[in-house]
Amino acid sequence: MIRRLLLCIVLLMAGLPALADTASGIAALDRGDYAGALALLKPEAEKGDPAAQVKYGLMLAQGFGVARDPAAAVEWFRKSAAQNHPEGQYMLGVAYDIGDAGGIDRAAAEQWYRKSAEQGYADAQFNLGNLLANGDGVAKRPAEGAEWVHKAAEQKMANAAWLYGMYCMAGTGVDRNVLAARYWLAQATALGQPKAAEALDTVEAAMRKIEAEGAPRTAGGDGSSKERAIALPDAKTESEGIKAEHLVTRSYFPGWSWRAQSLMSGVDNRPIDAIELVDAKGATRTIYFDLTNWFGNME
Repeated sequence: MIRRLLLCIVLLMAGLPALADTASGIAALDRGDYAGALALLKPEAEKGDPAAQVKYGLMLAQGFGVARDPAAAVEWFRKSAAQNHPEGQYMLGVAYDIGDAGGIDRAAAEQWYRKSAEQGYADAQFNLGNLLANGDGVAKRPAEGAEWVHKAAEQKMANAAWLYGMYCMAGTGVDRNVLAARYWLAQATALGQPKAAEALDTVEAAMRKIEAEGAPRTAGGDGSSKERAIALPDAKTESEGIKAEHLVTRSYFPGWSWRAQSLMSGVDNRPIDAIELVDAKGATRTIYFDLTNWFGNME
C-alpha cells in the first residue's frame, strides 16, 4: 500500500514541470508575449497537455505570434476536446460555429458547446444558450436557451447577465418579469457590460409606470431566492408590508395566485417571507421578500 502511494506521488511530481510550463505559457499569452507563449505552449501541446493544446490552437486560430492557420488550430482543439477539456470543447464548438472547421455547422457547434457547458464552462453555456434561443441552424428552443444563458450569468459573466436581463425584459424563453430584468441588468452594469446601463434605464422607466399605477416601490433582488429577496423600502409596519407583498405579486407576477406563506431566516438572519404562488395549470413558484425594515412593527 505504501509502495503504491509513493509511486503515485512520484508520478504526480513528474508532471509538475509540464504543468508549470503550461501555466507560464498561458500567462505569457494573456499578457501578449506571444514569442514566450509559443516557446512554452507548443512543446507541451505536442506532449499531449490538453490545456496547452487549446491555447496553442488559439494562437494558430488568431495568428498570435504565428501565421494564422485555422485548419491546424481546429486539429489542436480536437485533440484537447478528445481529452474532455472544457475549453477545448468550447473552442471546437466555436470553430464549427464560425466556419473554421471546414464550413459552418451549427449542429456540430451545439454538440461541442453542450459538452463544455455541461462541465460548467461559462463561455460555452452562453454560446449554447444564444444558439438555442435564436435557432440559427439548430432547432429553436428558447426556454432551454434562456436556462443556459442564466447558468452563465450566475457565474458573473457580464454578457450573459445582460442577455438574460434582456430575455426577462422581453419574455424570451422565460416569463416576462421586469423585476428579474432589473436585477440582471444591474448585475451586468456592475460587471461593466456596455449595453446594460441603457437597457436598465428602460426597465426602471417601465417600473416607474407600474408604481404610478399602484405597485409599491421595490429594491434588492428579483425574489428568486432568499439571497435575492425583494425589499419594500416604503413599508414601515407589518400591515403595510403584507399589503405591499400582495401588491407586488399582483403587479409583477400576473396569472399567479397566492397559495401559502412561510417565515424563515435569510442572509445575516434577516426575516424572510417565502410566498408560494400557483398558476391556473397548477404550477408553483416561490417569491422571497426581505422583511427587515418592518417585521414585528405593529404601529
